[in-house]
Amino acid sequence: MGNGRMKYIWLAIVAALVAMLAIPAIQRLDLKHSVMAQTEVNSDAIAEVVIADLTQAGSGAAAPELRRIQTAGDYALATWIWGEAGGQTLVKLEEDAWQVIESGGGAMDQTILQELGVSAAEAEQLLQSEGGDEPR
Repeated sequence: MGNGRMKYIWLAIVAALVAMLAIPAIQRLDLKHSVMAQTEVNSDAIAEVVIADLTQAGSGAAAPELRRIQTAGDYALATWIWGEAGGQTLVKLEEDAWQVIESGGGAMDQTILQELGVSAAEAEQLLQSEGGDEPR
């Protein structure tokens, strides 16, 4: 085998190894974009349900402002401000639709969330001060 031919074989082997190593990185990148897109879709759907629930009474005041949406499993906790007041709304994903479980002024704590059916681990995630979805 000539020296030139051996050089091309080694180049082909190196190229194949580089390609094999790059594929998992590209797949991880695609997965990250997919998760981010899903999170944005969930946040939008959650926001719609929460705002519709809050404005159902038809107070005529400005629309509530969602400050944060935190998700854990099939639950989401939305924190909102409406005029001078603020509160939280707990929603649950049931049959591909978000349903309001509880909504009211003030903040919910772990005990309240667990009384509403949220597991201890999910309640802890919902109450974390960082992480989860971006503040709205």
